Amino acid sequence: MRSPVLVKLVVLSFLVVLFAIPLLFIGGLTQERRGYRDGAVREIQRSSAGRQRLAGPFLVVPYRVRTWSEQFRAGETRPVRVPVVTTQQLVLLPDSLSVDADLALQTRYKGIYRTQLYRTTAQLAGAFTIAAPRVQEGEVLDWGPARLAMGVSDARGMRELPAIRWQGQPLAPEPGTPRGWMGPGFHAIPDLGALDAGPRTAQFQIELPLLGTEAVTVVPVGRQTRASIQSSWPHPEFSGQFLPDTRSVTAAGFRGEWRLSRLATDIEGLLAKSEQTGEDAMQSSAFGVELMEPLDSYRLTDRALKYGLLFVVLTFVAFLLFEVLAAAHVHLVQYLLVGAALSLFFLLLLSLSEHIAYPIAYLAASSASIALITLYTAHVLGGMARAMGLGAGLVALYAFLFVVMRSQDYALLLGAVLSFAALAVVMWTTRRVDWSRFGAPSP
Repeated sequence: MRSPVLVKLVVLSFLVVLFAIPLLFIGGLTQERRGYRDGAVREIQRSSAGRQRLAGPFLVVPYRVRTWSEQFRAGETRPVRVPVVTTQQLVLLPDSLSVDADLALQTRYKGIYRTQLYRTTAQLAGAFTIAAPRVQEGEVLDWGPARLAMGVSDARGMRELPAIRWQGQPLAPEPGTPRGWMGPGFHAIPDLGALDAGPRTAQFQIELPLLGTEAVTVVPVGRQTRASIQSSWPHPEFSGQFLPDTRSVTAAGFRGEWRLSRLATDIEGLLAKSEQTGEDAMQSSAFGVELMEPLDSYRLTDRALKYGLLFVVLTFVAFLLFEVLAAAHVHLVQYLLVGAALSLFFLLLLSLSEHIAYPIAYLAASSASIALITLYTAHVLGGMARAMGLGAGLVALYAFLFVVMRSQDYALLLGAVLSFAALAVVMWTTRRVDWSRFGAPSP
């Protein structure tokens, strides 16, 4: 005598909820392994260099200004004019700036984890307009030595000295930048001549050998900025405040080009804010590219786990349909074993994807799971033909899941369509079943 349908549905619902526990455990394990991976990447960055952000060059010119203040002295009834000398700094932005970087990639490993390390010799060129500042009060007494400063977010990536030329003449680089908000980097001392001789243009060129990981970004400090970044990496993610004006992404690599003006970047306003607050306000205008892994196994496994219970439900529904339509009898222990096999698929997928390519890992884990369930249910369902039909359904289900994982923008839509289609199939195949008589004892 078989159990009544209502009782079996309640028990199966309990089993579905029960299988949420191992799926949650595997989800936590996925996050833990991702943490190990991120820690390994940080360890590689600590021993080499992290993400790089290029800001500059800036021209910083110190000068002394004399003003007058009126002070009262002891025994005098009238104030006396006393000179007050203060030191200020003029920060000039380049009128034009071009940046060209070709990233040569290397893969670095820490245990089983890896990340992309790049080397490049960034080519920077442009021009400054040299002019004395307008002082509202007082007079300029003299000018200090100017500094051509370049900010590099991770100075450990400068393993070689940059080559700096000012008006065609080489300059010796020195560590550090003259303003705190510029961050780490380097500077050089150019010869500006007499600043009060009138506005004039000065050309500069910088060849910057640089080491970094994961991403490179550029701050558009020029009133006119042009940048070009290219590499053989075929999976870039263009990021930051501005997307490239033109880009090309192929299997052989990528290339992105940006053209920006000060009207779009408001670079003068960001400079004034940085000088006022002492914090780097210019980083908000940075743009660049990230070297993304094409298939993050942990992210994809986590996405697949969101459909884990749906897998269990659909498989249990298939068994229940065999019970209703084909008079097969499936014991609750057999439901439990099949559900365990479905759950172990995600653990196999997680462990295999750490060592081999994700599509191959998915194929191996799904093939093992489908073969195990098909061979086991051949006896449960009373024949290989029924088991092969169930196996074909699992093949379609796993294939559909792989498509869902790869289609991030349409994952919700595809999941909703699959759920609706499964419900429609169940309703159609059981439309003639008399549920009031099913499971009742025979006279």
